[in-house]
Amino acid sequence: RLAVAKSKHQPFDMVLIGINPLEMEHEAWITCMRTARDSYNCKVGILTNTHDQPFYEELADAERLVCLAKPVTRLKLHDA
Repeated sequence: RLAVAKSKHQPFDMVLIGINPLEMEHEAWITCMRTARDSYNCKVGILTNTHDQPFYEELADAERLVCLAKPVTRLKLHDA
């Protein structure tokens, strides 16, 4: 979808990726996140479970991401 949006000159401003360590391999979402950020110049946010947030916040700092704990309010999304 990012490629289609870019080709139509309607790029995304931000991509949110919901992270569940039990459902998606670490490297798979890292690749997804880097592709969105580097190839499509999108800001990337990851949605994590509250108890997983400290791990992902450290990664977010290293990868220039926004890390938000679920549930996320509209205000938090707007501020991201």
